[in-house]
Amino acid sequence: MACKTLSKLCFGSSVVEEVALHPVISSVIPLCKVGADDAGHKLISLLEQSGLSPGYIDSHFMKAARDKDPLARTALSVLPIYQSGARGCFFDAASSQTFDANEMAEMLQEVSIAKNKSKIGAFIFGYPHLLPKIRGENLARVFFDARSLMSKNLHGGGITVLDINGVPPYSSAASHMRKGRTVEDLKSDPVLGAALSNIDILHLNEQELADITGVFLGKTENDAGVVNEADIDDAVKLFIDADVAVVAVTRGKDGCFVRCGNSKRFKRTPALPKSWADCTVMSQASELPNDAIINSNGAGDSFTAGFLVAAMLRNPYASSPKAVSSVAHRSLSPLHKKQPQKMTAYTLYMSERYVSLKTQCDDDKKEIFRRCHEQWQNETDEVRRNYEDKIAKLTSENADFIKYPTDDNNSFYQQQTLTLQQAADFASLVAAHHVNVATRNLKHLDMQLLLEQVLASGTSEEAIEI
Repeated sequence: MACKTLSKLCFGSSVVEEVALHPVISSVIPLCKVGADDAGHKLISLLEQSGLSPGYIDSHFMKAARDKDPLARTALSVLPIYQSGARGCFFDAASSQTFDANEMAEMLQEVSIAKNKSKIGAFIFGYPHLLPKIRGENLARVFFDARSLMSKNLHGGGITVLDINGVPPYSSAASHMRKGRTVEDLKSDPVLGAALSNIDILHLNEQELADITGVFLGKTENDAGVVNEADIDDAVKLFIDADVAVVAVTRGKDGCFVRCGNSKRFKRTPALPKSWADCTVMSQASELPNDAIINSNGAGDSFTAGFLVAAMLRNPYASSPKAVSSVAHRSLSPLHKKQPQKMTAYTLYMSERYVSLKTQCDDDKKEIFRRCHEQWQNETDEVRRNYEDKIAKLTSENADFIKYPTDDNNSFYQQQTLTLQQAADFASLVAAHHVNVATRNLKHLDMQLLLEQVLASGTSEEAIEI
């Protein structure tokens, strides 16, 4: 699910015929253990078919690992969704039971050799509670190896991410108390403890947070259905004090809660936006149409991938002065205040309707944007193509190339990024597209449109310079 989401966010804007667009992330490499069985063949096929760009998900390394163990079987989960909305789960761990840190280390080494001249920007590891041989010191080793691989990145390394799933409830008597575990308890956790200081972004949902920390997330013992944000913050702070840089807690229909460590911790991971240090935000869940059919399976994976992309977003033209095509490279313009604002098909469409919508919505900017976005989503392909043609004509009339302002003395991490609030909103929006069955299987999400939605939400007027 994470690979699938990343593949949707590969390109900054809709693909225009005969125009090569700048990729936000150039490729994704899944590292896992599958078998030469039907489930393995199907998984590889689904991965390779994800996204608009053939080969965007590089399955070479997982195929090579599969061929080394002819007895391996592919893990499989079957999740029935009942009419009530509840879900079941039938799980065959298969070779996930035997997949170990040595095998992962070997795969990372192969990636390091093959991609020596490439910039590995991030490493996402998922579900250690379901991998009995990659826990504790073995999990720490995997993260250490990943950091070593990313240290070759010229921009100071990359970002490590841990996504949690399959957590057993904390069984101590402390689980029935409000405070639960201590920081030292967490550092000694047999699954996560040894790796915590090397985790840049940790994602888990509300229930998993309670299960791991033992912190009771409710106003009173008799009101367990109502979650108190202060209790969430207390539980999250345990991870922050254990040296995790960013903790993101997804809360279903209640949105998400994100807290970051201090600037000292952020200095250890220069790939993270410096402006996020010491910040805490809450983001509401993105609204879906009233008639939307929802499938929440994989929502957390999708959120995590979207949040990582939001953390990695940088203006791609500020690191060195060069001329770029104004048609091909229009994806990240909101991220640089000095950059000329180039009209897109959507913004042109919105500008034509803004005055009338302003009157209809009593100058409520959020409502104006919501209605306009809804109208755009319901337009026919022909109407959208007409606006694309208008933009192409306007661009060709103005200039073939635009010179972007840059500062030769600025390093990659002295450019601009999304604020933490915008990043949380962005990830929530990506997750909303995933859980909505109508948009779940889209091969592409328009980054420009997503960013415009986030920037128009009113959470922040401009990007923060770091």
